[in-house]
Amino acid sequence: MGTSRSSDYGFDGYEGKAGWGPEFHLAEPSLLEFLETSEKWTTGEAGPTETKIDLLDVVRFLPCLFWYDLTPGDVWVCRFLGSEIVEVRGNDPTGLPLEKAEDSVVDGYIQAFLDLVLKAGEPVSTMSQSHVEGREYLRAESVGLPVFDDTGRILGVIGAQVFYHPDGKRMGSSV
Repeated sequence: MGTSRSSDYGFDGYEGKAGWGPEFHLAEPSLLEFLETSEKWTTGEAGPTETKIDLLDVVRFLPCLFWYDLTPGDVWVCRFLGSEIVEVRGNDPTGLPLEKAEDSVVDGYIQAFLDLVLKAGEPVSTMSQSHVEGREYLRAESVGLPVFDDTGRILGVIGAQVFYHPDGKRMGSSV
């Protein structure tokens, strides 16, 4: 797996290298567990096939789960956003394309992350720091996997994300 890091909404020094290599970085045990669970949906190491994804496998991760579909015209549409992510965002953009999801700063980060997974064509992890006006300064750790159709075309990205308060304590306790 590769490694990437973001600082405030951009990805510094990322060259599109990601996936299952020696430098992939995930520190959060629940994200490592999610990644391990997702392996049963995967025919190779690049990511899951949409028809094999069974959300019953990951019920305990649902508050931290996200799933975006890539629609014609390369538009990202939110298919599912877990409750912990909704709490941090302050709104639930499920069913909306990113450009209409009401939070341009956060959605700029999400767009960059989804595009990163698309470009890599395999799992990507990020650690980021962000400040959204009126909310706490948060650290986040994320993992995203490309979702493939049966022909190998990328249909979207599924993943999980956890957030930490400024004192280092993890938000939520569901995972």
